[in-house]
Amino acid sequence: MLTLRPGGCGRVCACVQVLEQLAAESLAPTACTTIEEVGSTGVGALTIAFLMLGVATIVFISRVSSAKGQKVYYYCNIFICGFATMSYFAMLSGQGWTAVSGCRQFFYARYVDWSVTTPLLLLDLGLIAGADGALIAAVIGADSKLHAALRSRARYVSVSFPRARALSLCFSLSDNQQGHLVRRISCP
Repeated sequence: MLTLRPGGCGRVCACVQVLEQLAAESLAPTACTTIEEVGSTGVGALTIAFLMLGVATIVFISRVSSAKGQKVYYYCNIFICGFATMSYFAMLSGQGWTAVSGCRQFFYARYVDWSVTTPLLLLDLGLIAGADGALIAAVIGADSKLHAALRSRARYVSVSFPRARALSLCFSLSDNQQGHLVRRISCP
């Protein structure tokens, strides 16, 4: 509803007042009366992912006690699968989301999950490949920089360096550690 302030400042002032009020109303957040929620297919996918990750977590927990030299790998996998299980449970139970423009569900729990589990995945892969700590830290740092760059305003410029650095580190990891990985995976 448009209302004019008293003061009789003429047509220009009245136009400015109308424009200010229209701008304020268009920028004001609107409350969603209905939210487009996940359908039955999405709930089914969340349920399957939750169950699979829960089973994987239980399997890793049960296997860690019998592992001799590989406990660190099991612990990494327990934390990765366990955190992802909690994330999927939060999404499945109706938490871990917010309404975004267009009144749609946005599952921020998945992005919190990625910010925790991605460095753990890189650590696990680096440990399996037998990489030194500096290389693992460089890959994790490049990945963290990449995720931070994706959230910045100058994303197209700032994404190129971390992406190139992460790619070169991955090639370095695969070239230098290929023989070590083959020896570690092969059966005795």
